[in-house]
Amino acid sequence: MAGVKPGDVVYDLGSGDGRIIVTAAKEFGARSVGIEVNPLWVWWTRLRIGVLGLRDHVEVIRGNFFREHLGEADVVTLYLLQGTNDRLRRKLEKELKPGARVVTHVYTFKGWRPLTVDNESEIYLYKIGDHRDPAYR
Repeated sequence: MAGVKPGDVVYDLGSGDGRIIVTAAKEFGARSVGIEVNPLWVWWTRLRIGVLGLRDHVEVIRGNFFREHLGEADVVTLYLLQGTNDRLRRKLEKELKPGARVVTHVYTFKGWRPLTVDNESEIYLYKIGDHRDPAYR
């Protein structure tokens, strides 16, 4: 949905078991970064990255994504609660370059207009620079 291509940098915020960052590297040729606070998930994802031979293309950071700079991302994926999205909105607007894509599952960004919506899967794609909803105040 985000049109990930070789050379893109994909960030997954709250990357859990790492499936998105691994898939971005294996299937789309992207460099990917996961940010995860849970040390068990970080350990598991690092183990999986090593076993798959993806260390040159995939990394996982143990930390708080609010404290990490996201500016190199071409694509940011997230499945977070609505309140977290509300808090994250300004950070994404400030740090992401125009044209960067943001993909979220179920929970949206208030004041943003999605570029594409998959209603069946509840997935929303936003593009920075074309994301503000003029009807939102």
